[in-house]
Amino acid sequence: MWAVYPKRAGGNSKADAFKYWKARLNAGATAEEMYEGTVRYARYCKETDLLGTSYVMQARRFFGNGEYFRDPWEPPRKAKKSALDYNRNVKIVKERKGGFRI
Repeated sequence: MWAVYPKRAGGNSKADAFKYWKARLNAGATAEEMYEGTVRYARYCKETDLLGTSYVMQARRFFGNGEYFRDPWEPPRKAKKSALDYNRNVKIVKERKGGFRI
């Protein structure tokens, strides 16, 4: 699990994380469930450029009472270009080609 957990800037105690890992197992969570949650969170951190920052959740919190390993951790969808963005790009292209300004 520790090899999969996203790296963070600052402290991230393995001993504390393991204490909460065991507590969740004793409370009925499965190791597979927590591992899959860790994989989802690592993917989320990678796709949102959080890796290596202090914004990566400490593992003791991730496996703590909040049970963040159960969250879906879906990265935000990429915004589609709006009509306004399209019009700005057309204006730039026309200006570069010596065309008229919109």
